[in-house]
Amino acid sequence: MKQTIGTVVAIGLIATNVVVASAEVEFTSIQRDISTFAQISVGGEEPIFEQDQQFDFDLGVFNEQSSSVADGLESFVNGVANQASVVDPETGVQAEGFIFSQAVSTDPEVFGQGFGSSRMFGTFVVDESTPVSVALTFITEGDGRASLSIIGDDFNFYRFVTDATETIEDEFVLQPGAYDFSFVALGFGTVIEEVNEDASVAFQFGIGFGNVAGTDLPFESATAGLQAFPNPARSEMSLLLPASGATPESVTIFDSAGRQVRSFQAQSGETQLSWDLRNSNGQDVPAGVYYIRPEFRTDARSDFGLDSGFDSGSGSSQPIRAVVIR
Repeated sequence: MKQTIGTVVAIGLIATNVVVASAEVEFTSIQRDISTFAQISVGGEEPIFEQDQQFDFDLGVFNEQSSSVADGLESFVNGVANQASVVDPETGVQAEGFIFSQAVSTDPEVFGQGFGSSRMFGTFVVDESTPVSVALTFITEGDGRASLSIIGDDFNFYRFVTDATETIEDEFVLQPGAYDFSFVALGFGTVIEEVNEDASVAFQFGIGFGNVAGTDLPFESATAGLQAFPNPARSEMSLLLPASGATPESVTIFDSAGRQVRSFQAQSGETQLSWDLRNSNGQDVPAGVYYIRPEFRTDARSDFGLDSGFDSGSGSSQPIRAVVIR
């Protein structure tokens, strides 16, 4: 069951009618949800508020994105959340995704806040001693935070990360019984008196039952490849590189006429770049539509008709569309 609703009242509820069993592991409940909101308020003015949530109470694949944007009162606020995950009682849990929230304003009387969250909760039962492995990578910045836990009567696995990067691989044996597991990634982007703090989390994790935990999804994420946040952007845009697979050699930005505006070199393993909305000469780019493309090799021509040394068919992904507002 997948639903998209305009409120967040379903947060915190866990369906209990899911029963899918194997010889060793039985899931008795599962909930996955992503949620965003964006709000701008100033004394005496009608607040601007947008929100969105998507959720799922079934096993199998969940592959969704949520976005909320509030734009007005000399301010721009947004929240974005994504989760691509699969839950299978025979193999375990795999997930990847991100959250991003930002709030900016030129009015010192404005309070703005954006929010994004990506969550997973569930209960499973093992009927015999079961080896379990966990592999995770959390990359959190600003107010972003992420946690993963597995808790039973005599067992407790818990990891919490904020404003840091952490990679963990662990193995243990679960004794017969019921276990609760949860994953939460969230963050608030806030601006008050023109002082702002953003939040972002990129995550990838796997929980393997009786096997090595895998983190590569058996399907393509709804947001596989390069992502840009916020989008539209007023002052800065974060470029989130793919959480899995090859790191692009560079990321190139073109204007709507196909002219190269800016290019960034990406280091192996790098997950995020920042574009200050300036061109290669340090000048602010005008408002408009831009195309951002990761490049993987340097032996052909661009399909934009530019001599950039890249071939879009085999060396680069399709560009993503980004909007700059002034």
